[in-house]
Amino acid sequence: MLLRVILSQDDIRRITIDNMPETVIGLHLMLKNMLGLEGDLVVQFQVSRIEAEFARLTSVDLKGYLFAGLDKYLLRFLEVYRARSGLVELNSLLSTLDNDTPILS
Repeated sequence: MLLRVILSQDDIRRITIDNMPETVIGLHLMLKNMLGLEGDLVVQFQVSRIEAEFARLTSVDLKGYLFAGLDKYLLRFLEVYRARSGLVELNSLLSTLDNDTPILS
């Protein structure tokens, strides 16, 4: 796997990893060793690549799966929030949802 590692604006390196570590900590340690770095290192991933890899491995759309799970509990969440909320703005928004009227009009 080819990685682009940005150490600073003027120091961008490309490295190849033949065997990807099983954990992020393992990747962190491998990168520090390969690049000869001391101190802390922040590892970031591109969301689009994570979604693509998840879909490749599971044949499931990650965002769709996540949002479907959230939708499952949305009505209960709104009930609990309604019971405990004293925010006038939120109560107005929730009453708009109850009336099935457009929120943005």
